[in-house]
Amino acid sequence: MRKIITAKDSTKVLLREPKMSDLKQLLNYINEAIAEPGININLNKKVTLKEERIWLKGVLKNIKKRQTVKLIIEHNGKICGNLSIERKPMNTRESHRAVFGIIISKAMRNKGLAQKTIPILIKLAKKRMKGLEIIELDAFKCNNRAIHVYEKMGFKKITELPDHIKKSGKYIPAVVMYYYLKKH
Repeated sequence: MRKIITAKDSTKVLLREPKMSDLKQLLNYINEAIAEPGININLNKKVTLKEERIWLKGVLKNIKKRQTVKLIIEHNGKICGNLSIERKPMNTRESHRAVFGIIISKAMRNKGLAQKTIPILIKLAKKRMKGLEIIELDAFKCNNRAIHVYEKMGFKKITELPDHIKKSGKYIPAVVMYYYLKKH
């Protein structure tokens, strides 16, 4: 899957699936995100090359098994975003659900890339993950812009989770949102 996407400021990016040769770029990309002061992601320390290699091998394996759909956003040959849908284990009563995640680099935010790429990712997940009914996400309650985008994409607020993560000694609540692939 490869597709050129035009952002609202006319920036062109490539949307594609990851490959093992992306390892070092993905490592730099995630470590930049972790180091960004205002970003609220679950990782709290930089990732090593070994950790990233293990993670990427697992992702590629799960893509082949149709348990994960992951897309990379690339601009001028540099990874500047990624989004994924990871299915809950098939041998559980949660296998009708999958978890959505997205991170876009600071330089590429506010260009409408989430709104253009999320529908493509969802369409790919519907095609590849038979029996998938619900895509869920946790958005930090303070991230009103992201919540607004998710609502525009069709996600519905389900509940709130107080004290969801702890960052710098402070608790951050989250909003759980669902995207229903099947009428509920």
